[in-house]
Amino acid sequence: MIRHGTIQSIDPVNNTGVIMDSNLQDIEFILPDEPEFSPGMDVVFIIINSQSGGLIASGVAREAI
Repeated sequence: MIRHGTIQSIDPVNNTGVIMDSNLQDIEFILPDEPEFSPGMDVVFIIINSQSGGLIASGVAREAI
């Protein structure tokens, strides 16, 4: 299922970011090489389970306007 959210923070050192989804959950994602993401940007993504048991956003893309 596709989910919607807003990027809350970017950590370029660890190459990760955090998205707040519509349920006000913070979900981590790994920054792709392209495109550039920035805090406040609306995105769409899917949720997958990480090996540690948490949730991770996958397939993060800019939300179409």
